[in-house]
Amino acid sequence: MAAPLTRFGDLPAELGIAIVQLAACADTRDALNLILVSSNFRAIVRPVLYRTVRITPRNLLLFEDPTRRKHVTAFTRHIVVHSSLGPQLPIHIAVLCCGQRVQSICCTPPVFQSLSTSPSMPSSRPRVHIVRGIFPLSEVTVHTTGATHLYIERCLLPLTPPITPCNFENAGALTHIILRPWIPRPNALDLIREFAASLSALLDACPNLQRIAVRVHDPARDESENSLILRTELALIGGENGRLYVDAVTLKNCDGVLETLTCDDAVWRE
Repeated sequence: MAAPLTRFGDLPAELGIAIVQLAACADTRDALNLILVSSNFRAIVRPVLYRTVRITPRNLLLFEDPTRRKHVTAFTRHIVVHSSLGPQLPIHIAVLCCGQRVQSICCTPPVFQSLSTSPSMPSSRPRVHIVRGIFPLSEVTVHTTGATHLYIERCLLPLTPPITPCNFENAGALTHIILRPWIPRPNALDLIREFAASLSALLDACPNLQRIAVRVHDPARDESENSLILRTELALIGGENGRLYVDAVTLKNCDGVLETLTCDDAVWRE
């Protein structure tokens, strides 16, 4: 005879909470259904729903609701700002992005800079800046005031050198950087050497910087001329400065992993 099924209410509280949280994490539609079951389920599921918030042109007006802003302030750890927004976000959105519980923000460099320098913003700032899109190192670092961890998904090697030398004054708080070079043309020895020189200057200008991890390895293009040149140039810097690492782990944004990075994740140290 089969053993009788255990009722959900008979489970230990910790196990019951874990089951509901896992179900909510698995599918947003399931989470929205679970939140209607009871007040207890709502209290468990709501933090899961608000853990990562995406701000887009389509949902911007939703955050004018005081109740929704209250939930974001209480539960949100990660914010993703659509690239079409900014650089000046509405003040109520900007305040949410700088909430004390927010650990990371995925946005363009100008948006991050506006959050970091506005006098009307709270003193707290997201410590992790995830850069979406294609941006040169010089543009990202000049806009990264206050961040300690920087992830550049595609770091552009500009076709022409900057008119003025790179200014790393706003990057002084950085301790960890992960980037993947994006080379716009073949046979780019000049661009690669300029990029390598920028990395070397960044290391010299930022004594707090513990690690730069440069993602070069790409199985589909590993033997390309640019890849080989880049490895050679970076090896010269790495031999002189132990803070530069090549072929370190990179992340694909599977299930939002990239968007939910924290300072404590192992990817910064691998």
